[in-house]
Amino acid sequence: MRSKIWSIIFMGLLALSVLVVAEVPLAQAQNASLRGDYNFTFTRTCEASDGAGTPLGVPTFAIVMAGNLTYDGLGAGSFSGQGFLVAPGALNGTDQTCSVSYTVNSDGSVLHQFSCNLTFTSGSLNTQTATLTGNEVLGQLSLDGTVIVLSNTAPNIETFTLGANPPNSRVCAGSGLATSQR
Repeated sequence: MRSKIWSIIFMGLLALSVLVVAEVPLAQAQNASLRGDYNFTFTRTCEASDGAGTPLGVPTFAIVMAGNLTYDGLGAGSFSGQGFLVAPGALNGTDQTCSVSYTVNSDGSVLHQFSCNLTFTSGSLNTQTATLTGNEVLGQLSLDGTVIVLSNTAPNIETFTLGANPPNSRVCAGSGLATSQR
């Protein structure tokens, strides 16, 4: 009888320790499920806003990004590619580099946060630089981890700063796709 009680206590403590150990690295383990290089394309449409998310009715423009998105398995990554900004009466090509932070959730959703530097390579803004911050994109990771469907499920407020000009706040929404290169 005494050994049976000790066996029950031991099994209970073992089960509890497994739960505690499994819970601590859960976020790390989920982020580790996303590692490697992905072909990435994303298109956003934006409208100038008051900074709080209220559109100002200023003409809409679109931004396209395409290139390589790298995940490190720890919640950070990078993007390098090209794109263009389409505004009324203007088309400007860009080289883009972004730092990326991400969180993989237990349901397979992935929240990305991009902070980007752009160098314009053509158009009326040729040779000028800009920064883009506040770009959050939600994705859904496929079961095999090879595809991420990306979208803004709610309008996103981001800040665009062209050279030394004051920052511009805008409301954007978009969609895209990332596919593993493995």
